[in-house]
Amino acid sequence: MSSEVIQEVEAALNDVKQAISNNDENLKDRVEKLKTASMKIGQYMHQNAQGAKQNNENAENANSKSNDKEEGHDEQKEKK
Repeated sequence: MSSEVIQEVEAALNDVKQAISNNDENLKDRVEKLKTASMKIGQYMHQNAQGAKQNNENAENANSKSNDKEEGHDEQKEKK
């Protein structure tokens, strides 16, 4: 995750904390800003989960193909 996203979320969180402690009437707006910033974390996690899933599927497919080749090679040896 980029440091910019982390800084954005931290800044928004600090704004909310400050609004709470100051009894600021803009609290609702600051909470919305925090929600928007925190959604970027969710998007990052989702993208990484999708990428990890794809990597696992690719690895499984490669492993399966490798096993298929080995089985075919073993069958050829048995025929000889």
